Amino acid sequence: MTMTAAKNQEADIVPAAEAMRRFADWLPEGDSGVRPFFKYSGRFMFGGTCFGVVGQLADIQVALMNFAAEHPECAKAVRDMVKGQRVDNMAMEMIVYFPGVDIEPHD
Repeated sequence: MTMTAAKNQEADIVPAAEAMRRFADWLPEGDSGVRPFFKYSGRFMFGGTCFGVVGQLADIQVALMNFAAEHPECAKAVRDMVKGQRVDNMAMEMIVYFPGVDIEPHD
């Protein structure tokens, strides 16, 4: 790969917060069982908040993989986010959350 091609590819990479914003907007309404959770304050976050996703763990992971496959410009950000994800139990469901990525819901 030439230096110019490498720079062009880097320019196409979406930052983590924007990738998660797109993921939250992409999540299907209702029947998937996976939904965004804005402003989650996880363990050892000391009052800080971040973006998370609630549902069954396998469904969340499948949703992230499907999103990355459909949005290759977000794939690197999703991969990096998954590496740094944290998981917490919310009774019947799980939350996968991403410290350092705090996005607002659309009004």
